[in-house]
Amino acid sequence: MHARIGKALEDQFPETAATQPEILAHHFTQAVLVDPAIEFWQRAGARSVSRSAHHEAAAHFGCALDLLEKLPPSRERDERELEITLALAVPLIAVQGFGSASVQECAVKAKDLSDNLPGLQSGFAARRLAWNSCLMRQPLPRAVALAQDLFELADDNKDPAKLAVAHRALGYSLLIAGELRKAGEILDRGIALADALSDHEFAVYGEHPGMVCRAYGGQAKILMGCLESGARLVEEAVAHARSDTNAHGLAWALGVAAHIFQLQHEPATTIRFASEAIEKARENRLPQWLALGERSKGWAMHRFNEFETGLNLQQEGVRRWYETGAALHTTHCEVILAESFLREGQTAPARNHLDRARAHRMSYGEEYLGAEIERLEALLLQYEGAADEIVEECLAKSSSTARRQGARLLELRTATTLARVLVEKNQRHKAVDILAPVYGWFTEGFDTQDLKEAKALLDELR
Repeated sequence: MHARIGKALEDQFPETAATQPEILAHHFTQAVLVDPAIEFWQRAGARSVSRSAHHEAAAHFGCALDLLEKLPPSRERDERELEITLALAVPLIAVQGFGSASVQECAVKAKDLSDNLPGLQSGFAARRLAWNSCLMRQPLPRAVALAQDLFELADDNKDPAKLAVAHRALGYSLLIAGELRKAGEILDRGIALADALSDHEFAVYGEHPGMVCRAYGGQAKILMGCLESGARLVEEAVAHARSDTNAHGLAWALGVAAHIFQLQHEPATTIRFASEAIEKARENRLPQWLALGERSKGWAMHRFNEFETGLNLQQEGVRRWYETGAALHTTHCEVILAESFLREGQTAPARNHLDRARAHRMSYGEEYLGAEIERLEALLLQYEGAADEIVEECLAKSSSTARRQGARLLELRTATTLARVLVEKNQRHKAVDILAPVYGWFTEGFDTQDLKEAKALLDELR
């Protein structure tokens, strides 16, 4: 009976087969007609992804994988398993986060299948998934090496879509490693490659490198001191995501925008993006972007003197982020908490969070906030009553890190902090000599918080 119903729906009701493939999948499953059941579960999963119904999609693809176990071993079976596993990873990333154990399981399975299926086109997608899972959960040198391998594979294939994805992977990995100049150049090339292609080229990856490269390219530019051009790229990334119907992509773009403007110490802009990210993530049950929105908005609220509410929201966002299984951005999670506690003069919890940030930086190689960790260490030492020489030595280390990375924004922030320390010692001329050249480098972004604070201090000292 189930077989007859499924066949009748397929032959006589094509609209039902197209819009409700899960009904046919159910009947074919009950009839133990494995091949058509797998086909319609795949269709149902793909249709759910297109509607941003990611929980449904994960369930549909899971049913297809369960049925595959009933088929005898063969290369064709393994190819179908790889295809469905890669498809399953897309909704799992949305509903659980890039760093979840389930996504890692998909990545390992896809990589193993791909290794046993040489020459398959989907092998690149499997390696890209393995890179992304590694980035979220393992020390950064491993992720950088995987991204470089991915880049070489795409270059060998001369496939523009794969090259765009590889630029996104390598550029972002290098950004987190603190290699800002190289990261910015690679992400810029990724934008150009992605913009020359149609969107469907990237469907298998569950993301659009045009959006992702803009967001992280904007972050690289902002950290390097190109504040207006970097902010434009971030805004373009959000606009790119809005033009799509993918709720996960939009929540991603909004959350990352909030994260970037938090790094820039722009609380008003941070709240604007974070609030929408939280709304979109809650609406679609997207825990990773909810967490990123919460911790960024909480920091901004704390900056606007909503101390208890802001701190609680930060802590909730950090807790939720870690629950996704992500180790990436542990430095950011701990730095913003350390900064907020320090602003309230609570040195003990500030020390605890800053030590965690430093430990993660050392063990994972997450360098992009290295200068900020060292700057906050100097401020904390000052609060704890350390000698001026120790505080200044720590700030000198922060300046050196920022210069080595090309992080002009963080270099300016450190120079402003050091100038204030020198003013307290009545060394006003030395303070000007340190701050003025760093401030003088900037050619844009004069209405941003860091530049306004530096200018106000210079005006006062002069």
